[in-house]
Amino acid sequence: MRDQLPGGYRLSEELGRGGVGTVYAGTGPDGAEVAIKVAEPREGVVRAEWLRREASLAARLRHPHIVQLLHTGTTADGRPFLVY
Repeated sequence: MRDQLPGGYRLSEELGRGGVGTVYAGTGPDGAEVAIKVAEPREGVVRAEWLRREASLAARLRHPHIVQLLHTGTTADGRPFLVY
């Protein structure tokens, strides 16, 4: 995966890893700081289904202490990502 993602997002440092993906600090096309979660290429993880479910859930959350979903996409190597 490259440091540049579709939509003008750039990855910087890795913040953490979980069961489905890796979260990175990054910047948006406007220079704003964002968090970017990228699905890991693992067997048994249905990536399109993961993206649809997590994006759907995140888009419905409205609370001042929960970040908002800004963008979804797919990396050049076919891994879905979510931008918060």
